[in-house]
Amino acid sequence: MNRQSVCVAILVCVMTTWAASAGAAMKAAEPTGFGKAKFGMSASEVTKLIPKLQPNKATAAAAGSKDALLMTIYDVEDQKVGPLTKCKAEFRFYKDELYEVQFRCPDRVKVGNYLQKTYGLPDKMTENAVFWMGKHSSVALSPHSGAFSFGDLQRSQALQSLLFAYMQKQAQGAGATPGAPEAAPAATPAAPAAPPAAAPDAPAHE
Repeated sequence: MNRQSVCVAILVCVMTTWAASAGAAMKAAEPTGFGKAKFGMSASEVTKLIPKLQPNKATAAAAGSKDALLMTIYDVEDQKVGPLTKCKAEFRFYKDELYEVQFRCPDRVKVGNYLQKTYGLPDKMTENAVFWMGKHSSVALSPHSGAFSFGDLQRSQALQSLLFAYMQKQAQGAGATPGAPEAAPAATPAAPAAPPAAAPDAPAHE
């Protein structure tokens, strides 16, 4: 895991924690995952529900290492999220528990409208992100890219602690010990512009 990837992931987690202070209730029920895939499920459990789900290149490359169990990413194309179609969904697992689903849909104009119509006015807005916060999960949108995500707050905060510990070790020059529980996963790509909240053909807010 390169330093730039860790920095981006930490920034994403910090923004999520900061936004959580808003605490405003969502207009609709907050996400519990995506369709039948619920936060906390293992990669094998989600794959049974979505047979076309495949590990991304980084996850597949690290399949034989202990670190691969800390953070893994699986992709599936051509998903429907509410009125949004042909979306790519990226399922992220921390310690083999689903903690976030990120989406990229071709019709970016409809994404913001769909999220606001579904969840109401956002709780927080920054230059690069918009947040809807629930008690247990959140929704985040990057207006520039159109990417958005549904995420579990408790698991996202646990990942945040891992990343901060990793960065602290790097700053101290100690580095991460291969295979150690606190080591950051190898070859994990940087998080996209949409922060974690937190997203097969059923809307996540079912």
